[in-house]
Amino acid sequence: MYGQNVRRTLAAGFQCGTSVLILSTNHIFAKGKQLGLKFPQMYLIVGRKSELSIENKLPTYKTTLKPIWTYGVALWGAAGNTNNEILQRYQNKVFRAIVNAPSYVTSKVLHAELKVLAI
Repeated sequence: MYGQNVRRTLAAGFQCGTSVLILSTNHIFAKGKQLGLKFPQMYLIVGRKSELSIENKLPTYKTTLKPIWTYGVALWGAAGNTNNEILQRYQNKVFRAIVNAPSYVTSKVLHAELKVLAI
């Protein structure tokens, strides 16, 4: 800042580095667990056998499930690709249920059809 080096620390007093990585990994696992509990509750609304249209299922996903995994997104920068892939797999699973896509349809096609960016 103003030509001086600023030492970055977390609000809790931890030095940035390994502690951020541990916090981000724990955060992503916790979010994955929350999503695993929430999706079965929402399955009747957004699942394969739901009679809602895709135009109604997608906003339901965006207002109920997406905020769970996007909370704390700032910690993801320190997380590795493996941890981000956990949430990406979850998102792909939900999108397959929303559009009732068979397993041979790629995730890229799902994201393109739904006009949603990958994690």
